[in-house]
Amino acid sequence: MEDSSKKGRLRKYLVGGMTAVLALGALAVTGVVQANGFRGHGFGDPFGGFGLERALKSVDTTKEQRQRIWAIVDAARTEIRPMISDLDDRRDRLAALVRAETLDRAAIETLRKEVLATADAVSARALDAFIQAAEVLTPEQRTELLEKRRSFGPGFRPGRE
Repeated sequence: MEDSSKKGRLRKYLVGGMTAVLALGALAVTGVVQANGFRGHGFGDPFGGFGLERALKSVDTTKEQRQRIWAIVDAARTEIRPMISDLDDRRDRLAALVRAETLDRAAIETLRKEVLATADAVSARALDAFIQAAEVLTPEQRTELLEKRRSFGPGFRPGRE
């Protein structure tokens, strides 16, 4: 009976560890772009909400420039949300694989590769949106924005390094 208890505990640790690995992957993907933020309420998100609006206004962008950039950001969010929405399903699939009597290394590896492919797709789309938005700004505005970014810290918030 004790052997069965040890197996159960080991299984819990494995599930917990693998879930943590996938959760970290999901956090990395989410960290690339805060795709779940609300426009205008993206606290702490330098590419959304107050952070983006404040950054754009700080370099004297025109209303037209800000509208174009928001359209780019909104389109990217619309494309990225579905990409990351199935990460919970993948976490559940991993848990089921780890709970199985015999671990299927190939299936777990396939799942890992799926998560990495999602992260790569999100990263590529986020970079594309970043470049599109940068193209809306003048070279002077981009330079000024980068300088302000250094002095303001993450999220263009003073005093937050």
